[in-house]
Amino acid sequence: MHIVPTHMTVIDYCSGLAQNQIVVNRDYQRSHEVWPVAAQSFLIESMLLGFPIPKMALYQITDRDARTSTREIVDGQQRTEAIKQFFVGALFDSVDGRHGLNGSYRGCKKQAGYVWRIADRRIIVGVYLD
Repeated sequence: MHIVPTHMTVIDYCSGLAQNQIVVNRDYQRSHEVWPVAAQSFLIESMLLGFPIPKMALYQITDRDARTSTREIVDGQQRTEAIKQFFVGALFDSVDGRHGLNGSYRGCKKQAGYVWRIADRRIIVGVYLD
């Protein structure tokens, strides 16, 4: 087994999630509801401010007969869920009625303008291959 470090934009990563090319294996991953909204908010704020975030780790499963591959999230499920929910506009629907982020972005009324600030941001992904 070897690891292939790669970079993906947030939009490519979210597209892979939407198309089930990147998946969560519920056999060994905990619930996606572990992180509180405040932790998710701090992650998104860190991304908006340009701070680095920990890399995601994916395990690639290749179906040679179907000529397809799927990548399972090994590390980064909570970060993935926060990014995905922010990207589709669902993360801050009920944060104390404010619809905002913590810290510097506190009180923003709509997140749509902020989504595109991270859409082209590159995240580091380590892909484990057999």
